[in-house]
Amino acid sequence: MTKDQGWQLLLLGGGSGAGKSRSGREIASSTGCSWLQLDSIWLAMTAVTTPETHPALHLFTKMEGPWFDLTGSEQLDRFVEATRQVSIGLPVVVARLIETNHSALIEGVWMTPAFSAESAEDPRVRAVFVVESELDEVQRAMLSRSQRSEPTPRQRALARLSWAYSSLVRDECRSLGVPLVDARPLATLTGRVLAAAK
Repeated sequence: MTKDQGWQLLLLGGGSGAGKSRSGREIASSTGCSWLQLDSIWLAMTAVTTPETHPALHLFTKMEGPWFDLTGSEQLDRFVEATRQVSIGLPVVVARLIETNHSALIEGVWMTPAFSAESAEDPRVRAVFVVESELDEVQRAMLSRSQRSEPTPRQRALARLSWAYSSLVRDECRSLGVPLVDARPLATLTGRVLAAAK
């Protein structure tokens, strides 16, 4: 178990632009646990699959062409399918980390509330989701990462998708009993995530 935290694995999910990565980095640094970003798993999966076999996974690699032909609802459906596909392999990762007594934080937008709730049935695992309810805040966070003065069409589309996904995640987490934390204020996010994980 991570010293003073009461968990061996912390699963941290939520939409893009909510502060998960910043919080994950801070938690890993303060607790000494490993930090696994699910983007790495997603990228590995896109490297060993094709757009023909796993179209939802590959749709998000560039978000151009067919992406802009989809309605917002269709984009959200594809994204939810992609999160489901990434989550299929995660039980093996969690089981391996538990088996080897390895303390870790697994963080990313690809984490589903259903996977997290099931994993957190093990007393060594905790799950927390971070949600941002304001579209402007999601877009501002994405813009600050890119160091641009104006968002690109891709960033605008991704912000809208992330905002819609956060709403879906909020409802699923409430239904499944998975702890939720508001993204703001960002200065206290890490502490609030850790408190929710106790």
